[in-house]
Amino acid sequence: MKEKVNVTGVPETMVQTLYARAKETKKAKCKDQR
Repeated sequence: MKEKVNVTGVPETMVQTLYARAKETKKAKCKDQR
């Protein structure tokens, strides 16, 4: 499920953290599905 996230006005460092967490979560889900 894809969800559109509005990050207008969020500092770049916060976006980087959010991206890293999302990437890790996606990686963890792939391992669980195998």
